[in-house]
Amino acid sequence: MTPFVCVGMHEPTLRLFARRQSGLLTSLLVEVQLQTSLGLSAWLPVLPGDLGGGSWHPTAAMPVLVNLLTLSTVDRTPVRFRFTPLLLGSWQIDDVYVDPFMKR
Repeated sequence: MTPFVCVGMHEPTLRLFARRQSGLLTSLLVEVQLQTSLGLSAWLPVLPGDLGGGSWHPTAAMPVLVNLLTLSTVDRTPVRFRFTPLLLGSWQIDDVYVDPFMKR
């Protein structure tokens, strides 16, 4: 699980480096926890990108979508991400970026 980070209209995607350690058919569930200004909290799935195979690689960009809940381009929403292996697999992840290439 990551620490909280603020996202807004200019941070639409999540990317990370990942490596599957075990399990041939395994996948990685990526979820985002949203906290509202009213103090409500919910876990929502992130649309999956290509998580690839057994060697270290950058994933494809995964749309976060909760960034669309902000009302203007200057508003931010605090979120954090949780990563859960599915189907008895094992994963390593590193270098989680929220929209690292937005300006390119």
